[in-house]
Amino acid sequence: MIYVIFIVICLYLFVFLFLFFQLLGNKQNVIDNSDKESTISVLVPVRNEQHRISCLMEQFKKINYCCFEVVIVDDHSDDSTIKQLRNINLTFVSFVQLPDNLQGKKNAIKYGLTYCKGDWVIFTDADVEFSSNWIKTLSSHFIEADFILAPVLIKKSSSNSLLYYFETIDMLAMQAFTYIATNAKYPFLASAANMAVRKEVAMKLYQQMDTSIPSGDDVFLLHEYLKKSNRVYYVIDNDAKVFVPPSTSWLSFFKQRIRWVSKAKYYQNKNALFFSWLIFLAHILSIFAFIQVLFFKGNYYLFLSLMIIKFLIDMAFMAKSLQIFKQSLKLMLVFPLAWFFYFFYISFVPIISLFFKVEWKNRRSN
Repeated sequence: MIYVIFIVICLYLFVFLFLFFQLLGNKQNVIDNSDKESTISVLVPVRNEQHRISCLMEQFKKINYCCFEVVIVDDHSDDSTIKQLRNINLTFVSFVQLPDNLQGKKNAIKYGLTYCKGDWVIFTDADVEFSSNWIKTLSSHFIEADFILAPVLIKKSSSNSLLYYFETIDMLAMQAFTYIATNAKYPFLASAANMAVRKEVAMKLYQQMDTSIPSGDDVFLLHEYLKKSNRVYYVIDNDAKVFVPPSTSWLSFFKQRIRWVSKAKYYQNKNALFFSWLIFLAHILSIFAFIQVLFFKGNYYLFLSLMIIKFLIDMAFMAKSLQIFKQSLKLMLVFPLAWFFYFFYISFVPIISLFFKVEWKNRRSN
């Protein structure tokens, strides 16, 4: 058993060493496509976002792009969201309410797509913050593919809590992994807070998707697309980033991660299955290996050597990710603690997700 554990850990080290060198070698060219502006629809599904609507509208007022509209789809909000949406007096903003026989984010997006008039649809959420050049920057890369991904990072905060630093590092790691996997032609991750899809492509994909599966509106859309095409592009330009607020508590953080992880059991994409299982097994088996060498007979020096190598690779990966995404290098000061905690986080959240129902905006899945 101990040798199986070491083989899995070694495979993880080999894969991440390969990805690290991919990270070192990847460079993106700045594309000037400003003379070929596409018409764009920004699609925003909302539910109980009364505290975010006004801020979102203020950001859209500052957008530096001529040919765009904003389509907001309300998913049966029971606060004052609808009232605020009705009071919006912007010609480029429209909103619709999801019919009573439909509910959930997937259905909200699918329904909202029928109201989008643009050649392209940019998907995002109500709680994001973005620059005035956000749409223009994304659109400048539309020539690259029909499916565009871009960074989603944690908003800077004055908080010095362990939760804030861990969540920031965790989100950055996911984005770096998405960037590398996409550029290496192994895409499988996406975030509906910041992605763009050609309208006709998005319409076809949503007709084929199973909207009954909770969560995963972004990942499953990508997986459906990958069945026929591998042309996916990840934009790392500074103005392409969006920022989301940090979690307010460990409980809210874990609820969100459980919701994210719960969709993994529906994966059919081979890249998603391989990388998800590899990361999960490498970490949970490392815990078993530690128990093995601590309480039973085991090769202590081999285990320690593998963990040191893993730490160095992971640390180099994170340092390079901070540089690429222009994040503070101060995060490296808390990286060792986050790295240690990550073993338990990545090992037990997937297991916990098997026993808890997914909850989103005070609504549980069946």
